[in-house]
Amino acid sequence: MTRTHQHIKKPPVVVADFTALDAEWAAYIRQGALADGGAAYAKRWEVWVAHCAEEGLDPWDAPASAFESLWLLRRESDGALVSPDYVEGISVAVSHFYGQKGLTAANKRPENRGRWLDLRKSRRKTAAQNRDPEASVVPMMRTDALTLLAAPPPALRPVRRAALLLLLEGFAPSVIDALSTGDITAADRVDAGVVVHDQHLACDHEERVRGVPWDCLACAVREARDHLGPGEAFHTGLINKTGELRTRFRHFARKGEPWGPRRGLTEWEAAGLRRAVVLSTSEAKGEGYRWARARAWTGAAWSCGLRMGSDTDRLDRGALTSDMAGRGWSLRLAATKDDPAGTKEVVRPFGWDDGDGTVSAALAEYACVRDALVGEQGRLLVGLGGKTHGKPLGASDAVARSDLDLLARRAGADPVFSSYSTRKGFAAQALADGWSEDQIQEGLRHLHLSTTITRYLPKTGAKKVARKFADRVAAEASGR
Repeated sequence: MTRTHQHIKKPPVVVADFTALDAEWAAYIRQGALADGGAAYAKRWEVWVAHCAEEGLDPWDAPASAFESLWLLRRESDGALVSPDYVEGISVAVSHFYGQKGLTAANKRPENRGRWLDLRKSRRKTAAQNRDPEASVVPMMRTDALTLLAAPPPALRPVRRAALLLLLEGFAPSVIDALSTGDITAADRVDAGVVVHDQHLACDHEERVRGVPWDCLACAVREARDHLGPGEAFHTGLINKTGELRTRFRHFARKGEPWGPRRGLTEWEAAGLRRAVVLSTSEAKGEGYRWARARAWTGAAWSCGLRMGSDTDRLDRGALTSDMAGRGWSLRLAATKDDPAGTKEVVRPFGWDDGDGTVSAALAEYACVRDALVGEQGRLLVGLGGKTHGKPLGASDAVARSDLDLLARRAGADPVFSSYSTRKGFAAQALADGWSEDQIQEGLRHLHLSTTITRYLPKTGAKKVARKFADRVAAEASGR
């Protein structure tokens, strides 16, 4: 066997000056490290100079506050905060160029270093939470959900509400505009109704559709009279808005027909028209409809363990149904991103007498109003685009948060919930109610138990469930 290489022992290196050797190594490493990063350093230095110029500071003698405000830098593309790595890259570049002049950057000085380290840590933690939108979500528990569902509707304008309900009763717009408090006679008893000119309007509070309020015309006219001063006219301007009203409320009689609902409306259509008319009189434009949508959206999502965003944006109107016997509502859930194949498609029922009555009422009211405004086809959750047509809501996080904030404001609660709070709250409440880990996994429709434990249960609860699961596995393995 012929050796191709022979080991030759070399004499040891004798170092006469270790200080000089250290300096040589430092220079070599620095030069090698900057060979590829020089251009990046130069660009980051330009960003630093521009940043200091905006704050009126000398880039070569900037205080610690200039470094702190670096964390507020935003990208030019979309205005979002730049990443922590980008800020720290600027800091390193500044330290490099300062060092070439024998200077020490303010963020590296002993008196400021602790503050700088705290800012770095805090910003990185925030960035990590933003990358995982579920990391810092506040779970919506049962009491929270009921509080939001109990949020009262936005304040209604009494005169306009009465005027629109009079339109539904067949009063002409010109008659309503000229109507004054002197033309309204109200009996001492509320249930006796009111007389407008010579027409008696009886009190009527009977629901035509379960869960959908039927606003009493007599009471609305009485409230409008009390809201106005003596002899004051309605002056609602309805006579100038007849075309807009007929377009907005699709069940109004068409042009050329007597005022009022179109002929042949079902009870469902009549109830939806009436409620849509009333909610349109909220003080803030569009809030009445949003309030109805937000209650139905929140109640259904919380009860089904759904995200208000990505889990609901694919649901069509046909997913929400009511049985003919009136026992309640059902929501047919399709695939979620945890169950992309849709193999676990289920129907979640909402009854009237088993604790789900509030959710059933919210679903009924929203669906009835929605159908009256945009028809019975398309997406379940819709916004009102323009004057006449609905468009898919998109069920985005921003829209969900906006609806939740509206409910919180109406209920006097803190607006702390996000579109993930309903799903997180479903899991947390189920754990508090004594559900097993398998039941929670099934309720959330997770493919893997580990997803349920690590992402959706509170930390203490996750440990408890994990311990129970481990004990169960050990017991099965030992045959107990």
